Amino acid sequence: MEVSDACETAKDMKGLEAAIDADGDPVAAQKKAMAEFDCTELIPNAEDLPSTQEIWAGMLAAPDNAWKKASTVVADLPELDLSGCTERLLVSLGNKFEAAWYYYFPEQPQPEQ
Repeated sequence: MEVSDACETAKDMKGLEAAIDADGDPVAAQKKAMAEFDCTELIPNAEDLPSTQEIWAGMLAAPDNAWKKASTVVADLPELDLSGCTERLLVSLGNKFEAAWYYYFPEQPQPEQ
């Protein structure tokens, strides 16, 4: 959310600068500058940022990964099976959270399914 807000602010600033520096129509210069603005120039390694699907996959794998790591330290931990209810619960909650997010913030681009 903060990255999105920062990008929108930078886009607005780019448009304002173009309007101030315009020799002709400041509104047209502002619109053109804002349309051409690309926020990825401001974010280091933006092309390496994970997608929404990659973030969800990492979140779903985190409990299992943590359990495996803990089992290397604690010898008598039982096997953990997240293929049942827990995984379905996490996916269901994640889907509900994501739906609520896009309901309250419809301007955010929705991920491709």
